Amino acid sequence: MLGDFIRATHLEKEAMAMYARLSKEELLSGCYIDDFIHPSMVNRVVAMLRNEVEFEEQRILYGAAWPEIAKFRGKQGEAPPSDQGSIVVSPEEFDLFNDQQLVFRRRLKGIKEEYKMSPNWLTYLKLIQFFDFELPLFLKTFVGVDLVAENILLNADKKEHFTRPHSDDQNSIRKICVILYLTPNWDAEYGGALMMKDSSGRYRGIAPLFNRFFFFIPGSDSIHYVDNLTEKGQYKTRFCLVAWYAQAENS
Repeated sequence: MLGDFIRATHLEKEAMAMYARLSKEELLSGCYIDDFIHPSMVNRVVAMLRNEVEFEEQRILYGAAWPEIAKFRGKQGEAPPSDQGSIVVSPEEFDLFNDQQLVFRRRLKGIKEEYKMSPNWLTYLKLIQFFDFELPLFLKTFVGVDLVAENILLNADKKEHFTRPHSDDQNSIRKICVILYLTPNWDAEYGGALMMKDSSGRYRGIAPLFNRFFFFIPGSDSIHYVDNLTEKGQYKTRFCLVAWYAQAENS
């Protein structure tokens, strides 16, 4: 049930009607809903993030770097490992092709052995299941088609991490992208805003405030990047749950 996860005020008839009236231009540049998930659930996830899980760093280059990467790997002429417009690479490759660096981030690796039955971890698994199977029913309000989750990941970025300008369009396969921010007491002065390009070509920043749910249609013009953390935010971690959805085959 949507109401088991989403706060009731966001599911009321008036709220749903307002969401349905959002224009494509508004959705391309992004919209957000604050205080989205029930506090009892989101606070357990926060408790899990404090010390129950492990993270790993991931390095990604722009897809245009593939010919050089293929040459470096001795795989000239081969197709890239994915059609997602980006390439996951080793630390050595990332440093070697520094002019093509797209993303340097930390993502969730897994739960520590001693916390596998933690109620916080079990709550997180329920939240992932919700994002996978039930949230698409809510998101259909914005895109008008049945959806299936393409990818869901949890990021935990610090001051040294970055995401540079790009589009999540993926050849129009993706229909909507969502982000749930998970760092309590975040202050806009810490940086880390999602910078979205609007129809005028200007960027606007969306602060990653706690329990803020941000969503946008990943068109070819929806260019975005993540602003670096500031000196005031240098000891903070910017937690967020990110999911991409494609149109379901039966829709």
